[in-house]
Amino acid sequence: MLTLQSGDLDDKAESYKIPNWLWKWIHRAPDSITGISAFLCERAKKLGSKSVVQIPNGIDVALLKHIANATLEKKQNLIGCVARLSSEKGVEELVEAFAKVHRAIPEARLMIVGDGILRDSLQKRSQELGIDARVEWCGRLSHTDAMKKLAEAHIAVVPSRAEGLGIAALEAFGLGLPVVATAVGGLKEIIINENNGLLVEARNVSALADGMIRLMTDSALYNQCKEGVKKTAEQFEWEMCMRSYEDVYRLLLLPRFVFAAGIYAPDSGGPATYVVSLEEAMRAKGIRYETISYADDMTSVPHVTKISRAQNVLMRYVRYTIALWKLV
Repeated sequence: MLTLQSGDLDDKAESYKIPNWLWKWIHRAPDSITGISAFLCERAKKLGSKSVVQIPNGIDVALLKHIANATLEKKQNLIGCVARLSSEKGVEELVEAFAKVHRAIPEARLMIVGDGILRDSLQKRSQELGIDARVEWCGRLSHTDAMKKLAEAHIAVVPSRAEGLGIAALEAFGLGLPVVATAVGGLKEIIINENNGLLVEARNVSALADGMIRLMTDSALYNQCKEGVKKTAEQFEWEMCMRSYEDVYRLLLLPRFVFAAGIYAPDSGGPATYVVSLEEAMRAKGIRYETISYADDMTSVPHVTKISRAQNVLMRYVRYTIALWKLV
């Protein structure tokens, strides 16, 4: 089973110079694929994956609620961001956008939890923008400590350029924080505009700044979103997600049969009738099966791979062997 998590798969395939045929094979080879968002699942299907199940990442709602309740000091006008300091997370746009936020709301502060290759350049840029005194660089923290820091914030921001789902947004929801996020990948599926946060255009500094300013200054919108995050968080409880994974693994562990036949319905003859009867029995018991056979009638039939007899014998045998190898 292959689980898809990354929102910038196409970018990575291009940068790593992965050939298109290999990229497709990677997604077609597994018996099953799970994706953490509809965005990733649709991409897998376009690449030829046949068995794709959407199972989102989860959050420990009880733990996050406990951390939020135990947080004694909520800092008004504090913007929190938990992210790896690398280009795909859009923290460069965040620093630029915060400079605009600071001009509009002088008391605003930005807290960034995380580390990465861009840290030095980001800190240098914040100094150039004159906002360094208003930015707290927390560095890499344990997950629990990161959540404790984020719980102090007034709002959270997820400025990603690409995102498979957006676990940072889900964790912010679990802490009761409205979120400003970019409209990329799975973030578009979990941020319900003006219900639990705001969606803004990716890589757009002005749009990101405007979103943060609006959520911080519009108390009616803020309270509306704060109420909405509770309902969203409950939909991503880890226990629910794990039950879905159990169902997928249970299916993968069921017996699977491949019937390699020479003839198949509507051909007449004992083997054709025998195979069809076996298929019916397998379906009744919920057992997975695939069938491969030579055929004159190439009409598509579910779970049946047909090799046309309308070709020379050698080619027919070669194609049958290759198809059978793929099935097993």
